[in-house]
Amino acid sequence: MSLVCFIGCNGDPQKAGNRVGGPCEYTDIYGQATITEIREADPKAYNCKDAVEVIFTFTPDDPQARNHYRFPGWPDNGLRFTVGAGMNPPKTWAQNRGLLKGTMHRCIRSEIIRGACTPVVFTFPDIDLAGWEDSCF
Repeated sequence: MSLVCFIGCNGDPQKAGNRVGGPCEYTDIYGQATITEIREADPKAYNCKDAVEVIFTFTPDDPQARNHYRFPGWPDNGLRFTVGAGMNPPKTWAQNRGLLKGTMHRCIRSEIIRGACTPVVFTFPDIDLAGWEDSCF
């Protein structure tokens, strides 16, 4: 798993499956994530080997979507892209996935509507998450 995004402001609820506290349902807000910073990960952080912090900002496709957030206090900027259970990804893996400063990627902000899971989750539907663990350990 990774820190990632989900569908449109008034999108249909989506079953998220059996997560801790689940099953849960989310509504999705489609948008773009802009990678604003790539930096060496703090060695004391939860990291893969040779990890980087990938920081992004989410911008909804619909400029009015923010007016309808269920969790308006949950920020859309200064967010970290992570893999697995919240680890900073390996540098080479991130680069190979196009996670470079200034790049834009499809992203979905999912807000919980039922259950006891994480209130807001961001996913990157166009980023292939395969193989992160091969480079991580």
